[in-house]
Order: sequence, then C-alpha cells, then structure tokens
Amino acid sequence: MLFGSRRMASAEVEGGMDPRFIQGVLPEPPRVEAREHRGRWLVLHWYRHEGGEAVRAVTVLTEVDGRIARLQNYFFNPDFLTDVAGELGVPVRVNGHRHCRPVAR
Repeated sequence: MLFGSRRMASAEVEGGMDPRFIQGVLPEPPRVEAREHRGRWLVLHWYRHEGGEAVRAVTVLTEVDGRIARLQNYFFNPDFLTDVAGELGVPVRVNGHRHCRPVAR
C-alpha cells in the first residue's frame, strides 16, 4: 500500500520491508474487494503471492450522511489484519509493524 507491490517484490534489493514479510510476493497490483463487517464497509486489498492470494491491507470506510467521510488504511497492523481476516474467513499475510530503512549500498 505505501510503496506498491512492485516495490514489495524487490524490497530485498531496494529496502523497505523486512524480508520475512515479502517472501513470494508477486509484482502485480493488488485486487480490492468491498466487504461489510460489523456494520461498516471495508476494502480488502488482496496481494498475489507464489502460493496464491492473501489480504495484506484493509481500508476502513467511515460514512457520514451517505458519503465517505474518512478512510483509514491498515497495512502495518498485524493484529488488526489477523483479527479481521479471521472473522471474515480469508487468508492473510502480515507486513510487520513498520517500514524499514533502505538497504545499505
């Protein structure tokens, strides 16, 4: 979400994420899917991996007067991603808690 799936797929060279979180990710844009969950709308971001798709980010939509008033994206929040994916019964892969520094060259 923050630097794209292509950057994730090359993070071992370019830096950005801990290698344990990017194994097998493919450099393709994620597909998104809207789902209702606990009375609110979520957008699930499905990333492709060598072993299939998994949710790696969730965007929570907040409505006010029938319009989207707020977007909250959860990418570096493993607990939230795991909980939501578990409740929805979808596969998930987490991204750690933060963006890492670039690789030293």
